Amino acid sequence: HAVSRPRYDAAGNFTGMLLMLQDITERKAAEEALRESEERFRALIERSPARISIVDLDGIVRFASAGESNIGILRPGWSAAERMGRPLLDGLHPDDLPAAAKALKAVSERPGEVRTGESRVIATDGSIGWVAWPVCNAIDVPGIHGLIVNSTDVTARKEAEAELKASQRQLMEAQRLGKIAYITSDILADRVYWSDNLFDQRKVPRRPFFTLQETMRFLHPDDRQQHEAIRAAAIAER
Repeated sequence: HAVSRPRYDAAGNFTGMLLMLQDITERKAAEEALRESEERFRALIERSPARISIVDLDGIVRFASAGESNIGILRPGWSAAERMGRPLLDGLHPDDLPAAAKALKAVSERPGEVRTGESRVIATDGSIGWVAWPVCNAIDVPGIHGLIVNSTDVTARKEAEAELKASQRQLMEAQRLGKIAYITSDILADRVYWSDNLFDQRKVPRRPFFTLQETMRFLHPDDRQQHEAIRAAAIAER
């Protein structure tokens, strides 16, 4: 960095220049590192599949990332600008609002506190999705001074879980009507789980699980060797 000043004699005549030089290499390097860090942080926020929000202790959004996801804990379909200044929980399904509000309040009361939750959200087009929203109290963190909420669209997972549960209910009903019994086993834990129909058929009091040895006692002696061979073959294939 250079600074120059003209020099004059007592009569006011120009006699030359005073040139002052200052080494600012370290400052320029620090400025460049800061610029790269800011660009990296901006890219991380803008390209994250999650939607990141900073909320004050009153639950009002003070920062909202654009993100690449079309869903957030705040009403899906709103732009980042539309989310600014609104209550974070605006757009949550009414049935899920009390639990989310309780969690948010608990986090806001303790710096460093972290909570997670999953809630239904109502989009601007009326559709309902699911969002997972870990929230952290960063009130003491410079530049944040609020709650960090990282919301992720989990609609597909929740729908798949619901379909699986429905299929399981249908299977259990079919087994009940058809009087079909079955067992499942965890070899490493030495646990064998019986279906309800099997308890009924064997007239055995219900319990969470049996060991393999206990279960083998219920098999006919002629069938035990075949069962052991199938089990050994399954273990060998792993």
